[in-house]
Amino acid sequence: MDIPRSKRIQFKVIARCGPDSPPLFSSFITNLSATGIHVQSRRNFEAGTKLHLTIEGEEHSFIAEGTVAWQKDGDQADDNGQGMGIEFTSMPQELLYVYRKKLAEG
Repeated sequence: MDIPRSKRIQFKVIARCGPDSPPLFSSFITNLSATGIHVQSRRNFEAGTKLHLTIEGEEHSFIAEGTVAWQKDGDQADDNGQGMGIEFTSMPQELLYVYRKKLAEG
């Protein structure tokens, strides 16, 4: 059974991520959904790694947690480049509001 994915929106902001809090590794978010983000990064973590996230939004910073769903390095890179898909395990309501607002704006 296929589980439908939530729609992704373009969301280009800086983030820090890592297994420790506060997270130390800088990265760049390329898209956001109701369930996760895609992060372009030269430092990827293995699938299943739990991460702390600080997302530097356009007006506010958001603190979230997630788990690496997949990662692509070097020759595995696609149009999004090297990076990781991170599924939220804790997403602040304010970030969900930003997502829904941008989704409604089209």
